[in-house]
Amino acid sequence: MPEPTIERQLAGAELWARTDSADPQTRFLAGWEDGATFCAAVCTTDLGLAFCRSCPTDVATTAIGTGRPASGRCPAGVRLLAFPAPRGDPDRAAVLRVAPPSSRDAVAIADRVRVAPAVLRRAARSAERADGRVSLAAARILRDPRRAAEWQVDQRRRGADRRRGAAAALAQMIATSEELNDSYRSAQRQRTELERSRRRLDRLARTTLRAKDDERARIAHQIHDTAAQSMVSAFRFLEAARTETAAGGADEDRRVAAASERVVAAIGEIRAVLARLLPPGLEELGLAHALRSQLDQGAEGNGIETHLAGELPRLEPWVEQAIYGMAAEAISNAIRHGLPGSIRVGLRVVRDRAVVTIDDDGRGFDSGTVVRSAGSGLGLLGMSRQASWLGGTARIRSRLGGGTHVRISIPVTRHRRVDVAAADTAPAQPADQRGTTG
Repeated sequence: MPEPTIERQLAGAELWARTDSADPQTRFLAGWEDGATFCAAVCTTDLGLAFCRSCPTDVATTAIGTGRPASGRCPAGVRLLAFPAPRGDPDRAAVLRVAPPSSRDAVAIADRVRVAPAVLRRAARSAERADGRVSLAAARILRDPRRAAEWQVDQRRRGADRRRGAAAALAQMIATSEELNDSYRSAQRQRTELERSRRRLDRLARTTLRAKDDERARIAHQIHDTAAQSMVSAFRFLEAARTETAAGGADEDRRVAAASERVVAAIGEIRAVLARLLPPGLEELGLAHALRSQLDQGAEGNGIETHLAGELPRLEPWVEQAIYGMAAEAISNAIRHGLPGSIRVGLRVVRDRAVVTIDDDGRGFDSGTVVRSAGSGLGLLGMSRQASWLGGTARIRSRLGGGTHVRISIPVTRHRRVDVAAADTAPAQPADQRGTTG
């Protein structure tokens, strides 16, 4: 059994033959050129493999033509040794790769074989230079007819193994490719279904918001036109009764006064409910007026400086209600939790998007933690979700001791109020024909 170093030498050996005595050219017969380290790097491309199959032609032709050993270098700079083999056969020659090329020679064929220069340079540096005794021992094996035949059998076995391995690898690649394609198609279907579900959810959420706003307005108007008016009427009757019974005694006066106070408190509670259901001025005067009222009411008695700048075009009522709810929640959170010295609200249109910003100089919070406000408010998480239902975004940026910045952005064209232009172009009505708001 040859030693490992000789085996490596024989792994890169080749056998060449002359088939026609009238034609001095030889042809490749057996062997694996990529058994050598550097040649294995070249043979990774089709062009490189063709290069390796042709590079020993000259030295093999010389050895067969002269019947004596011949040496030379291939175009890549690999040192080659050729000699007649097996002994006594004038038409065959074995070729050994006995020394790798220099880094400079290796890089010179990079464009020719379509292999990266760095790969060739690294392969040339790592390749072993064959010892003369190892090359001589390998040559003796190939010159011996029996051992040369054994070498050829081994080469055929290696070739069969490589072909089977390549076929198995190709089959595995095809199977893996099919699995990847199936996985990709399945992922695409899931992504499409997920997107379809998200769109359905968005439509449902927008429909719910619109219906919620309509119902809120309907209830607010019903309370205003029924219970609130009745409470105000009852208060007036009680005040009249209190005036008439002032001379009737202290007990009656106290009872009537207590009833009046309770009615006043009930009226205040109803008005507060109405303000939550239908913010005052939002429907008639727009977001800027409603948010200014919210600012003034929230900062009253707290010593907080407030500032509101800008205006937005009129949007669909339910969209204005949603934006007001998000902005009012941010203002309320700033007042209750941030303890700020000032709150600034800005309204503007940027690239066809209605942008509302709320900035305070309060104590801030860790923005990585989702903060949910007390009660039934939207909370910071709810703001982002509701803004996405409107096709927009709501972002909160804050840090401890650095205040809080809230930015709400909603598309304008998508939600512009369609009756605004009609109202602007409609002829003015006489004062006695215009509707009034009670």
